[in-house]
Amino acid sequence: MAHGAVLPAPRRPDHRAMEGEGAMIGSIEASDIVGPDFI
Repeated sequence: MAHGAVLPAPRRPDHRAMEGEGAMIGSIEASDIVGPDFI
């Protein structure tokens, strides 16, 4: 039970961190691609 509780706990923050980085990278890429068209 202790192992099961410890496993999901660290995994959730790691997943959120990865999603955050991916969202930032995607946003930057979209900004570069849409930038000239938007302006």
